[in-house]
Amino acid sequence: MATAAAAAVTTSSSASTTSQNPNPFNLNINLPPWLRGLRCPFTFLCPPPPPPPPPPPPPPPAPEPAAARSRRLPSLRVTTEYDSEEGVFANKVSCKLAGGLAKLRLSFQSDPQGQWQGGGEEGDPLEQLFARPLLAFITKHFSVLYDIEERNALLSGDASLPGGAVRLRASHDVKLQQGEISVITRLGDPLYKLELSSLVPYSGLPRATFHFPIGQVSVEESRNEEEEKLLFVDGIAKSDFLDGVLTAHYDKNNLNLRYCYKVIYLILSFVVFFKLSA
Repeated sequence: MATAAAAAVTTSSSASTTSQNPNPFNLNINLPPWLRGLRCPFTFLCPPPPPPPPPPPPPPPAPEPAAARSRRLPSLRVTTEYDSEEGVFANKVSCKLAGGLAKLRLSFQSDPQGQWQGGGEEGDPLEQLFARPLLAFITKHFSVLYDIEERNALLSGDASLPGGAVRLRASHDVKLQQGEISVITRLGDPLYKLELSSLVPYSGLPRATFHFPIGQVSVEESRNEEEEKLLFVDGIAKSDFLDGVLTAHYDKNNLNLRYCYKVIYLILSFVVFFKLSA
């Protein structure tokens, strides 16, 4: 019994010593500093240290305050054309609304020669710079053109049948209580179309117009000076010529040639008219 107790005491003491000191030989080895920096030649006995943990991700950027965001204002477009025949400038100021779904446009004329409008020795200088103002609200399928001086509005709209082969178009003059209805159909190729239009209230045969890529030709019934009903031909054609647009307009035995050259960077147009009588 004493021998067993002594063995138990010896075993417990050795276990406690082993738990307190993991080195069973109780060797306290202090290496010199120059030897501590040397790598162990036995990699299986001295494994490399674990890699450092990756740096934490950067914090997300702070949200931009709503007050600092400035609303994007609609851009304005200003164009000016000079009419050498009438001697006036035609000005247009337009801007897009609702992300381009609609457009607001103001057009007016200016007299560059300083001629007074309104008669007499003196006139209103405002009419000299701001004459015949027109305000237009334009969308894809509907538009309103308002004459500020006449206080009159022209309403226009269009719609297409399923497939796009037939298109309907209508306009109405509020002051005159008159309008026009048109039916446009394609002739095989979308570039060639036939249009039949009639006035409302009805006042004669409808006007027939043939559309082709560079212009159109119309045939309509009209009265001459002797109040006789005759068929008249009206046509217009446009083509690019020397960085400009050349337009030929034929109307009741009169041929009008017009050349328009636009300077895009200056947003300025110069128009010259050449009129020939047949």
